[in-house]
Amino acid sequence: MVKALTSYDGSDEIMKNLSIKPHEVSSLVTKDLSNFVTNNTKIFFERFGIDTHILHDEPEEWINNPVFDEEANIVAYINVDNDTGEKGVKIIEEYNSILTKDEEQKQYLLQIVKDYKI
Repeated sequence: MVKALTSYDGSDEIMKNLSIKPHEVSSLVTKDLSNFVTNNTKIFFERFGIDTHILHDEPEEWINNPVFDEEANIVAYINVDNDTGEKGVKIIEEYNSILTKDEEQKQYLLQIVKDYKI
């Protein structure tokens, strides 16, 4: 992991998500965390002021390191959300409330959209 964190991966593009084709899933499950760490991952640690020296230790030793507890608390309080999903749900809810207030009618509309979507 440390090697991947400090080496240049050849890409300055920051990935916001990971797209995987169905035939690639079997090879994905055999990978470990270090396969997903790049030089760009260092930006995450820098942004939150997290010391990366602990990564030189074996993960089994982290639990006994007081620095790990401090850094883990920082990460624990980072809010992560699914912006795309949440925005989509909000748009659907707003649209439904404009069309009808009746819950049965809302469900009927959603079923029609589902049946006829392209």
